[in-house]
Amino acid sequence: MQDALRAIVAAGGTIDQEWPISRVACRGRPSHRNVVLTSPYKTMREEPDPVDLSLLWKQLGVRSDSSHIVFDNEAHLVGIRQKIISPELRPAGTLKYR
Repeated sequence: MQDALRAIVAAGGTIDQEWPISRVACRGRPSHRNVVLTSPYKTMREEPDPVDLSLLWKQLGVRSDSSHIVFDNEAHLVGIRQKIISPELRPAGTLKYR
């Protein structure tokens, strides 16, 4: 996985770029033996699994309260949400929240 992610970054793939998933999977395959991204992509493309987004938001501790987003710091996956919105992990000015 690290090799695949490094290959994506080397090809110019960063958080501020929008790439189709097929391009990500292709660029993340630096050798013919490395199918860490292409194999799961092919499987999910042909037989996608539905995602319960309401449950995911609840587990991450994200809910809407009228016109604001409210964070629940007691949620099961709060640590993942905190990493996602961490200022250290995103380019300056790309995500603003109250």
